[in-house]
Amino acid sequence: MMKLAIMTWACQSALESGKYTADEFLDTLSAVGVSGLEPPWVWCSTASPTWRTLQDAALERGFSFPCLDVPANLSTGDEEKNREILQGLRQVFVFCRDEIACPVVLLYGSKPAPGMKAAGNMERCWGVVRSLRQNMV
Repeated sequence: MMKLAIMTWACQSALESGKYTADEFLDTLSAVGVSGLEPPWVWCSTASPTWRTLQDAALERGFSFPCLDVPANLSTGDEEKNREILQGLRQVFVFCRDEIACPVVLLYGSKPAPGMKAAGNMERCWGVVRSLRQNMV
């Protein structure tokens, strides 16, 4: 059976404004077969009461959190800067493991270092891999 999840950033303002309650939102998703939420870290990390209510209600209903979306530019070209970014990501990984049992963190926003051409894509990729190996294992 196919499992469906929705990125919650598109619904965040409606939830925060009270247009929909967490229960209404989750009822609607359940009715169309959605059983997973993909929240943005920028919302989870704010300690928003709305996020906390949604998180608790989703967990109570058996929703999964298959992916957490996190902005992180790991291709700065500066190993020290990448190391700092990765150290900052530790709390993200702990949150995923301990609070929402999320197996995947999508790190988006990597962009070429100044002066790097398209041919540098492979080097940028390996730079991210090197940073992860050196700092996260």
